[in-house]
Amino acid sequence: MKKIFHKSKFYIGICLLIQCVSFVILFFTQMKKRKGLATAFLAVAAISGVVGVRLVRAGAKEEEEKNEMLDVLREDFFEVDDEDDDEDIVFDTEDDEISIVE
Repeated sequence: MKKIFHKSKFYIGICLLIQCVSFVILFFTQMKKRKGLATAFLAVAAISGVVGVRLVRAGAKEEEEKNEMLDVLREDFFEVDDEDDDEDIVFDTEDDEISIVE
């Protein structure tokens, strides 16, 4: 269960932010009619907004850390060496041979 939550933090945060906007709209529609209900909508909007922002940040941070780890693993796996760029491959048409010239 914990693994599922880690994968979906970002999306749950987005849903809570959308809920926050919806409850703010409900607050403004109910502000003149029912003040008690309007304050409840505003409280729920504030809480879901704060939690939503924290989850979006946490999900984005985890995704960034995962991408950094993948970049390190790719560099270690492929061992990129930029110093060998001065070699040229030459194809000799007379002898039909390929040679590497430094």
